[in-house]
Amino acid sequence: MEPYDFLVLGNASTHYILKVDRIPDNDETIYIQNNDFDRLFFGGTGMNIVYSMAKLGAGRCAILTSTDSAYGLTALTELESVGVDTRFVKVMDGKATAYIIEDESKRRLTILGGDFGKIPACDMPDEVFRTAKLAVFSMDSKQNVDAFAEKLEKNGTPFAFSMRSDRIIFSDELLRRIVPRARLLFCNEYERQILEQVLGLEDIRQLLGRKGRAEAVAVTKGSDGIWLGTREDAQGVRLPPTAAERVTDCTGAGDGFVAGFLYGWARGMAPLECAKLGATASSFIIEQLGCITGSPDETRLLARYAARADAAR
Repeated sequence: MEPYDFLVLGNASTHYILKVDRIPDNDETIYIQNNDFDRLFFGGTGMNIVYSMAKLGAGRCAILTSTDSAYGLTALTELESVGVDTRFVKVMDGKATAYIIEDESKRRLTILGGDFGKIPACDMPDEVFRTAKLAVFSMDSKQNVDAFAEKLEKNGTPFAFSMRSDRIIFSDELLRRIVPRARLLFCNEYERQILEQVLGLEDIRQLLGRKGRAEAVAVTKGSDGIWLGTREDAQGVRLPPTAAERVTDCTGAGDGFVAGFLYGWARGMAPLECAKLGATASSFIIEQLGCITGSPDETRLLARYAARADAAR
């Protein structure tokens, strides 16, 4: 079997997006503000990352996850349209989709519908782990996350870890076991605080030294940009976000950052430029509703990246 450049764990699914003025605490009626509330969008952390990477031409990519035979098959077709290998995806009978409700203060409520609780474990052959250049560890079902961790350990596969704040899936035990071994680490500001608390760190920078194996740690901060630390510069640098034409929906922006970063990483670029590419990929995502709706191709990404004042010349 030809080796994969990226082996990505993470959900590939569908969801509806409902924008409201506020998520109520009491029993009251609220109104949906977006007219496309009944439009089916594609998403899930794994799908967001691998779809954008494949569309950018980052390399040979496969996704490991489980999905349903109703809505999920449309997600797989979308992935296959950009060249993602979906042969290891486990498809179950039934249907499952999510409802993402977000208010004006960016509070978000995700409701899983249908047969999410019945989704089985996916296929994880040892061979793909032994030969993969880099695995990408993101959110999925508990059984797939635990199995992925075991495969990484068994086969010594280098991996990037994309943190999520779900404390059921990413338990304390799992984080302590996995995060110190990650080659690359991605998180937002809130997730950084969780990691420092769970791992007993005074500062996330310690993962770039004797408390971890990370070569780079990137912390996304929304409109405040990115903090990037590396083995060579553990103090790190602050990078501004790449300007977007408009801000419509920030769902999936962090996954877009990961995809852009790994696109640069696959091309041997320095972490600093990878982070700028990540910020640039993310800027496209927030311009449209949906996690992958605005995913750029390579030409568009590089053109906007080149327009940054701090882009490598």
